[in-house]
Amino acid sequence: MALNRKAIKANARQFIANGQWVHLFLAGIVLEAVNYINFGTSTYVQLRNTFNALYQTQFINVSWNMMSLIILLLLPLEISIGGYYLSSLRGKGPGFGSVYEEAAAHYGRYFCTMLLCRIYTVLWTMLLIIPGIVKSLSYSMTAFIQHDNPSLTSTQAINLSKRITKGHKGSLLMMELSFLGWYLLGVITFGIAYLYVHPYLYTTQAMYYELLRQNALDRGIASPWEFGIVPESTFSPYTSAENQPPYWEQNSASPKWQNSSAYSPEGWNEDADRWGPDR
Repeated sequence: MALNRKAIKANARQFIANGQWVHLFLAGIVLEAVNYINFGTSTYVQLRNTFNALYQTQFINVSWNMMSLIILLLLPLEISIGGYYLSSLRGKGPGFGSVYEEAAAHYGRYFCTMLLCRIYTVLWTMLLIIPGIVKSLSYSMTAFIQHDNPSLTSTQAINLSKRITKGHKGSLLMMELSFLGWYLLGVITFGIAYLYVHPYLYTTQAMYYELLRQNALDRGIASPWEFGIVPESTFSPYTSAENQPPYWEQNSASPKWQNSSAYSPEGWNEDADRWGPDR
């Protein structure tokens, strides 16, 4: 499956048009605000350390460390905010409260998942920069996966992200690089442009996930249960059952293979290069 970056981004822009970007931005306003404050505080500290270390105060150091700690504690919001974007794309009309309710309901698991992603990325980056970038792309779909199936362990969600991004990391990298100009615009406008850029980026990432998920189901790379599409009782690849294929129909009088596309949303129309409605 080829990922048409230009067409996907065009569909993302169309989706967030007509004021939709406001709702998408507000869904993650708490996390965005903390990131902005942390960025400003850390930049200020670094500048003061560079130009005049004598003026560095303990208060600034404590403030910076406190903001970093707050960001760490808010890691579960990254998954629930990603879920908000997915739900919006799928036409479910989620409320803002769902972001915080979901993060609170699965706080422990969500925290461990995002923390592990960061630890793995840092360790690979310490080895070499390129492996760190490659691994960060491998883990890039973890938040969406964990939202779709909160019952997955952190390791299972990360490994599934590695599975579905295999062979597509180059496309994901080009997608991320295509937003560099937008981020430069954000710097020039002192962050004002980020009001639009972040919903645009996150919507694009959510659309990439939907396509990668559909591709994984159609090719048998993953089972519907792993994405939370069918109940665990239907099939779980992590149970002890032997010789049980991913799409085995257990309740049928004549068990047979299922067509995996029956479980996946219509989503992307390959011929028309557009985003279609769910079935």
